[in-house]
Amino acid sequence: MIDYWKRVAGDPRAEKEKLEEISPVNEAENFTAPVLLIHGKDDTVVDFTQGRIMERAGKDVTFVELKDEDHWLSQGETRIETLKAMSDFVDQYIGE
Repeated sequence: MIDYWKRVAGDPRAEKEKLEEISPVNEAENFTAPVLLIHGKDDTVVDFTQGRIMERAGKDVTFVELKDEDHWLSQGETRIETLKAMSDFVDQYIGE
């Protein structure tokens, strides 16, 4: 898995500066639209703390924590929870 991410995104040690430049967490202060963050607590692709950092950026953020869930939404219950959160978010900010 790590080799894949090194090929796709870059080596975090060798290309730290490049990766910091493109990391969404470093652009959070520039967000102007409301943000919906849905993050699996057991995500092994994107560390859960990254979601919390984005949440604390001081913007209009809705954070949905999915307990016992991974990056791919492998559980049916969590997929339903995710779809409901997305629907509620769109209803809140765009309207029914």
